[in-house]
Amino acid sequence: MSIPAISFLRIGRPVLTAALAVLLASCGGGGSPTPPAPTDALALFNQQKLDWQACDPSLFDDSLVYIKELGARVTCASMRAPLDYNNPALGELQVALMRAGAEQPQQRLGAILFNPGGPGNDGLTLGARFASLFAIANPANPTGKLLKDMGGHYDLIGFSPRGVGASTTLTCVSSYLTQLTNDPTFDRSLANTQNIRSNERLEAETCAKNPLTKHIHTDATARDMDLVRRLVGEEKLNYIGFSYGTWLGAWYASLFPERVGRMLLDSSMNVAGTFDDAKLLQQ
Repeated sequence: MSIPAISFLRIGRPVLTAALAVLLASCGGGGSPTPPAPTDALALFNQQKLDWQACDPSLFDDSLVYIKELGARVTCASMRAPLDYNNPALGELQVALMRAGAEQPQQRLGAILFNPGGPGNDGLTLGARFASLFAIANPANPTGKLLKDMGGHYDLIGFSPRGVGASTTLTCVSSYLTQLTNDPTFDRSLANTQNIRSNERLEAETCAKNPLTKHIHTDATARDMDLVRRLVGEEKLNYIGFSYGTWLGAWYASLFPERVGRMLLDSSMNVAGTFDDAKLLQQ
């Protein structure tokens, strides 16, 4: 769980993880896709040009020094997306993108989009992380050669899903103090469980008061992914998703089956039932 997704008073990481999962599920994680607005109503967004520039150095802490070593291959852009794809005139938000360009741009074959899961994890640097690993893969090893080829021929793109990270951020602030809690992996007492649930309820109620909340959900993020695909010039979406990212990838495929390219879903969630059921199986 990415802490920047929620700004809250005295709230611990375990509570944030559970609460945001509940929040995003209630905001559309397990709902049904809704029909988008006509294409011409989305022209303002579909016709924009991504301005790829050197990334803000503050995005990289010391743990990401290996991404810095990729040099000019790594660039960033901000994509404008509608708050509501059914009503583009309602307003817009920003979705942050980071691209590690193909190591052999003259032999570029396409782009691959990444999502780390969560829901709510920030995947901005994920494409560049994989690019740095692929760059040092051993081509003498059959698997290493395949990974080296991927980094050589594909742009690897990470993004901050709407509501988190470097994108337009959902912030929920309350004047009420939350209960002190312990990590439930080692404290499953009734008192600790009740405090965790109390904090989750308070956070959900607080976030429900933010008008941005109703625009942060799986269906909108999947449509953001399709907008990325369009703006980087790809006919089909190549995608790698982990955990909740598999739910997101499956949702995208249900919306745009004809636009699915190569898709890898790792640590899959059960998409046959509700999001709540699938989430409980992960606990």
